[in-house]
Amino acid sequence: MKQKGKQPLNKAVPLWEILVPYNMGRKTVQVPYHQEWDTKVMDIAGGLTILRAVKGAWVESPEKTVRELMIPVRIACTEEQMQAIAKMTLEHYEQDAVFVHRVSEASMVLTAQDFAPELFVVRLYDGMDRLWMDVSKPVSREEADRIWNEKTHNGTKNTCFGDIDYYAVYPADTKMMYGSENYEELLEAGLIRP
Repeated sequence: MKQKGKQPLNKAVPLWEILVPYNMGRKTVQVPYHQEWDTKVMDIAGGLTILRAVKGAWVESPEKTVRELMIPVRIACTEEQMQAIAKMTLEHYEQDAVFVHRVSEASMVLTAQDFAPELFVVRLYDGMDRLWMDVSKPVSREEADRIWNEKTHNGTKNTCFGDIDYYAVYPADTKMMYGSENYEELLEAGLIRP
């Protein structure tokens, strides 16, 4: 699936709120025009959250108080991106000024995977064929250690390169390097001898 805008948040960035006009002059802004603005924000920051319209009021001069409906929009992005959005907003809605404020210093996107327990796998290095083989499915660290202890007779056999065949525990997402095309990397990692 192709994703619009930037990549999902993978580090904490500030959360901003910008007030978008509900009306331009005496006319209500039509939805397609707002949607054009939404698309421009998506291109800059990769996401936005549109809140319900609110009533705004401010003193323009001692004789005049301005009252109008505004649409609060929250955007997680860098300050530079927010400045680009503010500039674009001024132009798009033909405004003299735009109200922007930082809601929080940091916001981030968390997924169920962020809370998943870390999994490990027990692997056997076959010194004759120079291959790694998984000898367990992804399991908890405790279970991986139990399997490793069982395979190595509590760490007394097959635990290092000198044993030719040996067992090791790795995070389940660790990719092993194979073949002569990776000779230098394998050598540097201490997995083969020169």
